[in-house]
Amino acid sequence: MSSFYRSKTGKIAFAFVGLMMAVALLGTAAPARAALTSSQVDSIVSLLESFGADQATITNVRVSLEGGTPAPAPTESGKVCGYTFAADLSQGSTGADVKDLQVVLNSDPDTIVAESGVGSKGNETEYFGSLTKQAVVKFQNKYASEVLTPVELSAGTGYVGSMTRAKLNDLYGECKSGDDTGTGTGTGTGTTVTTGTALTVGLASDNPASSVLIEGQAIADLANYTLVNPTSEDVKVTKVVLKRTGISADSTLTNVYLFDGAVRLTDAATVSSGVITFNDSTGIVTIPAGGSRTIVVKSDIDGSSNGQTVGVSLTGVEATADVAGTFPIEGNVHSIASMSLAKVQFDTTTTPSANSSLNPQDDYVMWQNTPNIQTRAVYLKSLRLRMIGSVQKGDLGNFRLYVDGVQAGSAVAQYDDNGYVNFDLTSNPVELKTGIWQEFQILAQTGSRC
Repeated sequence: MSSFYRSKTGKIAFAFVGLMMAVALLGTAAPARAALTSSQVDSIVSLLESFGADQATITNVRVSLEGGTPAPAPTESGKVCGYTFAADLSQGSTGADVKDLQVVLNSDPDTIVAESGVGSKGNETEYFGSLTKQAVVKFQNKYASEVLTPVELSAGTGYVGSMTRAKLNDLYGECKSGDDTGTGTGTGTGTTVTTGTALTVGLASDNPASSVLIEGQAIADLANYTLVNPTSEDVKVTKVVLKRTGISADSTLTNVYLFDGAVRLTDAATVSSGVITFNDSTGIVTIPAGGSRTIVVKSDIDGSSNGQTVGVSLTGVEATADVAGTFPIEGNVHSIASMSLAKVQFDTTTTPSANSSLNPQDDYVMWQNTPNIQTRAVYLKSLRLRMIGSVQKGDLGNFRLYVDGVQAGSAVAQYDDNGYVNFDLTSNPVELKTGIWQEFQILAQTGSRC
């Protein structure tokens, strides 16, 4: 249990609203990909060595053959670069970002993950375990004045939050030539970034192909757009305008949202005369300097839309920098069919009663509900709630989701600036079966942060 909360009486007035859960039908699976055997990979590597290939080339070839992503090359000065971290990471996290984190940590003798074996240089993995956490602590302690002091911490926690990510991006983001001065090329989250002055917008590489949507389904994936920021300053996107396409009615898209991965960026928007508009002067999403973000357009589908076709095109983007792109940027058109969907029906939500004074504690129940799963089993992929009221941000933290008494996913250190707590379970969804009442609870620590 984290101990960064000091015992102190605090006053709290709050409620959780805005529940969002993404579910998938049981039994879906990604297609398998053919892979070379380890002996075949070793043979190819041996051949490269016999021709005198350098170690960086050999490592990248091995990673590529084994199904990974080759690492960006070091600069002429030997510095590892081209890594941008856009999401928080913690023990238990998985994915390409974790492997990138291990690579950059291993590039500094002061922060290496492991001397040999799993997690060592050239043997990085996509799992954030105890060795990675220890290396992150070393990194945070090394740059304490920039990472820990601003949030009133005296020692590293191993949690890769906004301050830690900012320092990682500063050190390992943009690739520079020669002695690391001047401009060059860099890599964002999966997209090559070229030097320039304008935010560029285009279809994402993982934009969904034309598919069949189900009438009545929630948060159907309509289109994915990648925004690349090649400038030296963060860029905030303040307006996004979309147009409905296909043979459908405005009411077909009942609630339209913008997502960044599993995180919902906006409240629901409606379609008016075929147009969907999102406005936020404070920023819908921030694209880090030299980085990129992919915005996903999702929508609930009307329950009486069988036989229609629908999609969206991006007609305009406004930001705190010039925007470059060939508009409109068309997504694919999807057909809508009718079938029996699984249902997740939430019972009456229980929230804490009003308290004028609450003693600090580790496992205070902030919210609970017992949903009813109907028709067929589903997978819980994400859960998003919002804190409202007059509570101070520093007096709540270490939010955890429990399903039938078992923690699901990683703890969330604090809610974001808009009051949202997002639990991303996409890497390890929780199966929810029919005929079983499974209790959901959100627990948190209360008290003053040290």
